[in-house]
Amino acid sequence: MNINELLKELTKRNISLSGRAISQIWGMDETSFSKKKKSGTQIKQKNIIQLEEVLGIKLIKELEKDSINTLERHFDADIKSKRIKFGSRIEEIRNKNNISNARMAGLLNISEKELYDITSGKLQPNIILLDNLKQNFKISIDWLLYGE
Repeated sequence: MNINELLKELTKRNISLSGRAISQIWGMDETSFSKKKKSGTQIKQKNIIQLEEVLGIKLIKELEKDSINTLERHFDADIKSKRIKFGSRIEEIRNKNNISNARMAGLLNISEKELYDITSGKLQPNIILLDNLKQNFKISIDWLLYGE
C-alpha cells in the first residue's frame, strides 16, 4: 500500500489527517513525507501500526483486502535497492539463530559456496531457497526479499 492509498482509506473512514500530522506520527519531516506521497512510496507495516495506535483503529486487515494482491500494475522504484540487501537478511537470520554457514547451507539444502554467493549478491535466490527459508524460520517472503 502506498501513501495515497492510505489517505483514501482514511477519507473513506471520515478521518482527516494532514501530511504534517502523519509525518509527525511517523517521525519524519513534512518535506520527506511530501516526496514519498508524490512518488507513491509504499508504506512500511510499522508505519501503519503507528497510525493504528494513534488513531485507535484497525487498518491492516481492511487494507490487506483492498490493496494487497490486487494483481494490479505496481511501481516501486525502491524494490531493486531493497532486494540488494537480501544477503544481509540471510546473514541476520543466521546470526540471530547462532547458526554456522555449514549448518545454514544444510538447512537451505544448498552448498556453502552457494550460500556465500547468495549472501554476497552474486547469485539470486530461487523459489526453492525462499521456500526453505520460510519453512525453517518465522519470516515472511516480503521481509526476505524487500525488508518489509
